[in-house]
Amino acid sequence: MKGEHPLFHVLDKSAGFSMEITSCSLMPVSKSKLSRVALMALGIIASLSLVVCALCYIVAPVPIDGLGGFLPDSGEADPSRSWLTGAYAAGLVAYALATAPIVAVCAVRCYRLNPILVVMAAAWLELSFVLELLNNLPLIARFLMPPTATPVGLDNEALTYLAQLDTLDYLASDVPGFMLAYVGLTILSVVVYRHSRGLAIITAASFALFLANIPFLWFEPKILACLLLGLAVLAFAGFPFTMVRISLHSTDRTRTPRIKRKPEQR
Repeated sequence: MKGEHPLFHVLDKSAGFSMEITSCSLMPVSKSKLSRVALMALGIIASLSLVVCALCYIVAPVPIDGLGGFLPDSGEADPSRSWLTGAYAAGLVAYALATAPIVAVCAVRCYRLNPILVVMAAAWLELSFVLELLNNLPLIARFLMPPTATPVGLDNEALTYLAQLDTLDYLASDVPGFMLAYVGLTILSVVVYRHSRGLAIITAASFALFLANIPFLWFEPKILACLLLGLAVLAFAGFPFTMVRISLHSTDRTRTPRIKRKPEQR
C-alpha cells in the first residue's frame, strides 16, 4: 500500500506538507537462531572447501612453464595426482553450493545500499558458481567412476592431443568463473565499504596474489606460479565467511525522515 515502503514519497495534503522517507541502511537482520546457525555453517563449509583447493596447489606444487604449462604433455594421467584432482574438484563444488545461498542472503541484506550494483554483483557471483559446478562435477564423476575401457588404435600423440583439448575445455570455464567472482566481489566491496572493509581487503589481497603469479610463468623459479595461485585461493577463502558477517550484522542505521513543507496555497 501507499506509504509502506521506505522509498515512497508520502503526501499529506491535509497537513500541508510532504514527507519523503529515504534509507541507505542495511536490511533488518533475521532474529531466527536457526537461520543464523545455518548461515554460519554454510560460511564455514565454503571457506574450508576453498582451503582444500588452496592446499592442492601448495602441498604438491608443479612448475608451470608459460601458458602452455597448464596443458598436459602426455596422454596418460598421472595416478599420483588423481587424488589431488578429485579433492580440488570436490572443494570447488562444495564452495559453490555453500556460497550461493550466502550471496543471495547478503544481496537481500545490502539491497538498500545500492540496488543496481548489488543485483549486478550477485548475478555475476551466482553465474561464477554455475560455471564452477558444471566444470567440476564431471571431474568428480571421473574420480569416483574412472573409465575401465582403454582406447585402441590411438598413439600417444593422439591421446595427448585429446587430453590437451579436455584441459582447454576445463580452463575455458574455470578462468571466467573465478574472474566473474572477482568482478562481483569488487563491486560488492565498494557497495559495503562503509559497513565492512574486510571484503575489500580480502578481494584485493587475493587478486594481487593472483596477478603476482603471472611473471613466474616465464621466469624462474617457475614453481612460485603454482604456490602463488594456491595463496591467492587461500586468501579468497575468507570471503564467504566475511559475507556471512555482513549478512548477520546487527546494526540497522536508519535516517530520520525528512519533512518538506509545501508553501501554503492562498
